[in-house]
Amino acid sequence: MQSERIKILLADDHKIVREGLKLVLQKHDRFVIVGEASDGREAVEKADDLSPGIVVMDIGMPSLSGTDASRQIRRNDPSIKTVILSNYSDRQHVIGALDAGAQGYVIKVSAVDELITAIETILLGHTYVSPSIALMADACGRDLSKPKLSEREREVVQLLADGFSNKEVASQLYLSEQTVQTHRKKIMKKMGFDSFAAMVKFAVREGLTPM
Repeated sequence: MQSERIKILLADDHKIVREGLKLVLQKHDRFVIVGEASDGREAVEKADDLSPGIVVMDIGMPSLSGTDASRQIRRNDPSIKTVILSNYSDRQHVIGALDAGAQGYVIKVSAVDELITAIETILLGHTYVSPSIALMADACGRDLSKPKLSEREREVVQLLADGFSNKEVASQLYLSEQTVQTHRKKIMKKMGFDSFAAMVKFAVREGLTPM
């Protein structure tokens, strides 16, 4: 009896990376690539439309980060499992992705060797984290003392850091321009940012926007 094929959605803003991932995954008859997305918001929309078993996505994408996209995908359909590919190996990014519902966290330089193992581990009901950072997987040690941004605030920060104006952010998030301005002021105060540049640096550290 042939095992059921696993539908996979790939999300990365670099086409060459998506092509590389496809080459790795298509070597296995069990996996079928059902779609691709070039940013986080498109990944959420295509996950809703295509109902993949697994979404493999970059952590730092335009429009919506992989972490926040994972959170929204899992909220919309908890049966969809997500694997985050990242250049970041620090505790903050790993724990943030796992807290958002990702079942896998793979360092990009190891993706070719580890991706199949990660997916197979996740399909067995376990969490996979690259061995080099596996000790960070225990979310119990995360720092709760720092102020946290809400999901909407993270979206606003990401779009602003990506260079969109208040008006453009309002259009993308279906908000009024005044509401975006209010969010911006509250975020600056909550996080202690003394300049827009400080907000951008934060967005880069959080993986909300590429450098």
